[in-house]
Amino acid sequence: MRARMNIAPIKAGKKDETITFFKDTLGPANSRVQANVGMLCMIDHTEGNAIAISFWPSEADLTGNPPGSVIDVSIVDQILGPRVSGGYDVDVRGDMSKSSSATHARTNRRQIQPGKMDEAISEYRDSVIPAVGSRKGFVGGLLLSDRDNNTTLAISLWASEADMLANQPLGPDSLSVGSTVRTECELTYVDLD
Repeated sequence: MRARMNIAPIKAGKKDETITFFKDTLGPANSRVQANVGMLCMIDHTEGNAIAISFWPSEADLTGNPPGSVIDVSIVDQILGPRVSGGYDVDVRGDMSKSSSATHARTNRRQIQPGKMDEAISEYRDSVIPAVGSRKGFVGGLLLSDRDNNTTLAISLWASEADMLANQPLGPDSLSVGSTVRTECELTYVDLD
């Protein structure tokens, strides 16, 4: 499975319009595309960014459905600044049966040591998901990877902001290089079931 992540700064005074756009336009439009297998839209209030992640069965499906084929991107240009887009492998997709109850998400971006990607994926799947899965309010987790750049993006979904904030991420690991970049976001659209 593949994922496309778009991150863009929200223009001044356009946060409410962005949330409405995610809920009423982008999320539903992606869900109607036959090849699409999921969508997450979130607002990072700390950095002022909008984040949209769409999920596809294959690279051909991802590249065959560029954002402009799903929505009118001129609308996006009115509410968001320049977008940065990236493609990822979806290496771990935990049980998503409760994902529709999620209201918040934490992302953890890590730079992985060269040659340690498979070990990092196994650690997340075999240790992190079971450890975090028993925490109050946890409703699902994903691990995305970009092997070309040796990076991972872990996404944990939470039933409430209070649950997310009460459950701090696990400590440092021996596979990362540098510090983990974290965001705590409000989910505005979730379709992962």
